[in-house]
Amino acid sequence: MGVRKPLTSYADDIKIIAKSEQELNEVVESVRSFLACIGLAIEVTKSTLLVVGDDAITSVKLLGQQLKVADKLRFLGVGIDRDGKFFPWLTSYTDRLHMLWNKLNDYGFGASLIPFMKAYNIFL
Repeated sequence: MGVRKPLTSYADDIKIIAKSEQELNEVVESVRSFLACIGLAIEVTKSTLLVVGDDAITSVKLLGQQLKVADKLRFLGVGIDRDGKFFPWLTSYTDRLHMLWNKLNDYGFGASLIPFMKAYNIFL
């Protein structure tokens, strides 16, 4: 029986949780191998590292490339910071509207909402 590794994935979003750089690389290699079997690959330039609680780790290479290091990340709509503290990712109704507006614009739907927004006095 294989060793269990914590892994959560959502469509094209995978969160890998590891206790060390070595463990991270082992899990990444397993994920990379699996993805290769189904014709997918890890895009290192879109990957981000959040180191929780260890200030000694300031950079990590993934598949030979340097990872971007973040001060905080979002996971299932909740933020987590370098101290391991959780916080609401969206702090207000306005933040949620801005996020929705940006997503709709990304897919070309923003302009169709302008009449609705005017009717309800929603200004972004």
